[in-house]
Amino acid sequence: MPAKTVPAPTRSELEAALGASLAAWDAILPALAQAFGDCEEAWIPAAKIPFGKAAAICHKKRVLLYLIPDSSTFHISLVLGEKAVEAALASDLAELFMKAVRAAPKYPEGRGVRLDASEVADISGIVRLVGFKIGK
Repeated sequence: MPAKTVPAPTRSELEAALGASLAAWDAILPALAQAFGDCEEAWIPAAKIPFGKAAAICHKKRVLLYLIPDSSTFHISLVLGEKAVEAALASDLAELFMKAVRAAPKYPEGRGVRLDASEVADISGIVRLVGFKIGK
């Protein structure tokens, strides 16, 4: 879990920020929980983004990914180690996800993958990326 958290936004704040992509947002946590077991949402301050905070999705106190609200969409951000990157690139992931993995900058802790999500159809690819991250 992140060390510093802030109160979660209200439902109406999320609806106003996400618009039609709210359905995809709502589908992510249940999809991750179904695939990997209990997941929790913790909100963290994010002063550099317009919404002012982001959701860290955690499993067993480990951050799986971040959900970053934006205007009528949201961004997914996660770090993949090299084994996870190799597994993702060797898979049959949709091109949207392959491009994001290939373009991810390399850091000491792994590659920072970031992509936009706004459709419920994107959820299965996101779950697969998280599966590569945790070795499942």
